[in-house]
Amino acid sequence: MSSPRAERTVSARLIVPFHRALVAHGHSWAEENLRRVGLEPTQLEAPDLRVPHRVVRELLQGAIAQSGLPDLGLLAAQALTPAELDIWQYAARCQPDVRRALDSTHRLVGLLHDGSRVDVVTESGVVTIRWGLDPLLEGLPALSEFALALGVVTYESYFGAAQLGISEVWFPHARPADASHHEALFRCTLRFDAPFPAIRMPEWLMDVPMPNADSALAALLERHAANELARLPKPGFAQRVQEATLELMPRGEAGAEQVARKLGTSARTLHRRLSEEGTTFRELSDELRRHLALGYLYEKDLALSEIAFILGFSNTNAFHKAFKRWTGTTAGAYRTRVLAGQSPGHEPEPEPEPEPEPDA
Repeated sequence: MSSPRAERTVSARLIVPFHRALVAHGHSWAEENLRRVGLEPTQLEAPDLRVPHRVVRELLQGAIAQSGLPDLGLLAAQALTPAELDIWQYAARCQPDVRRALDSTHRLVGLLHDGSRVDVVTESGVVTIRWGLDPLLEGLPALSEFALALGVVTYESYFGAAQLGISEVWFPHARPADASHHEALFRCTLRFDAPFPAIRMPEWLMDVPMPNADSALAALLERHAANELARLPKPGFAQRVQEATLELMPRGEAGAEQVARKLGTSARTLHRRLSEEGTTFRELSDELRRHLALGYLYEKDLALSEIAFILGFSNTNAFHKAFKRWTGTTAGAYRTRVLAGQSPGHEPEPEPEPEPEPDA
């Protein structure tokens, strides 16, 4: 590609606790996996580092597959001290009450994860605090569990271990074979296969005063946080195109015409705006499928034919040809090596004009 594009990113502050949890259980990020996605191990200690979502997905899928820790998200949240979240949690901590603390959390969440959102909905006396993740990171149970556990751990840091009345926690994935860790951490009703990740509590809790309320300090921190948010790179049109492509891909409707329609524009305008950002629709689609494929191969229960279908290829053979062009090896050989904890080997840069082109 002719020029770099701004991508949605996660603060390294949210990546380090995963490493900490891995080390505590006798594992670590495989250094070759970090370098494969363009990181050096020492970089993760830099508090201002921002990690692209595609990199986060590959790292977490690889770490879970190689460590055998399906509850890595819960372990990571427990390995994190809320103070490490810096302005985000201090600004919330200083608000007058829980309602305004949650409002601060919602407005400033981009400091930690610019593809995440926190929505608070009140209905029939019950408040639902819903976490939304970037489409590239949805479907990773470890991340939704991390977000929910982080909410509880942070909440406890404000009020103590009593949790002050959390009634339900919703998980968007199936109940694991062993949910004892979830039960011990959340200590409330757990709902799996829920429509989205959420924490639920009675509405009266919204008016509970925050123990460390300080309106003047809260205002100061929020001004500083707003300046920090303003300095973050803003994802461009190419990022929106990839997100729309990702949403349409499982339906086999991720061609330029369909993506343009979803974005409320024409295919001609889509191609023109992508050209202005130094890329093409074909390059973006190929890049997205490549990164998704590398992640899906860590999921040993997904057959190669299923991965080909999810990525929108017309058949498994077309997927195999594309994967060989992307990485210089076959999908089966790549999966065997990474699941064994070995380096996947050399991965050449994808060619700018993929051939054959997958169905979209």
